[in-house]
Amino acid sequence: MSLDEWLARRRGAIFGFPSPRYQLALAAMERYAQLIEISPLHPKKAQHYAAQIDSVRDALEYRVWYVIPFPRYYLAWAELHQLRNELCQELPLAHVCGELIEEISDELGYLDASTANAKRGELGQVRLQLLEKICGNRAVNELAQRMRLQALSHLAAQARDAYRLKVNLTRSRLAIIGLAIVL
Repeated sequence: MSLDEWLARRRGAIFGFPSPRYQLALAAMERYAQLIEISPLHPKKAQHYAAQIDSVRDALEYRVWYVIPFPRYYLAWAELHQLRNELCQELPLAHVCGELIEEISDELGYLDASTANAKRGELGQVRLQLLEKICGNRAVNELAQRMRLQALSHLAAQARDAYRLKVNLTRSRLAIIGLAIVL
């Protein structure tokens, strides 16, 4: 294997090994690409979503250093969250209940404990309402439930981004202090 091939396989890696956040972003990107492929979407929307996936793939391709955050890497996460928000409205209910709700529930953990529990309860209600709609309950307003889900997705994305910003600021401060001490 040549050096160029090895570097091509290790893009976005720290010393040749991908970080967990980078692997998580790649997995989310691939999962969304699969959901777009198997969902019955309008061709123009499918093309739009495929272009967003390509944009995320390009942003992730050039992330090479973990200590100093690159704007393109964070752009990739922002685009993934935007894509998830749009997919809350467009995907069939079975995929929304099976994939997106679980992912949103995981990201609600970035909120403080009391708010996270309240929002998880609200998310559980949305899940039950959407499952009732799948089972044929015509009294459930699907659009209202999808809007609630999109709002929860947006809140979870904001909480995750705020947490990562705090972690990265702390990491940057520690790196600067360490450099100042060394000098």
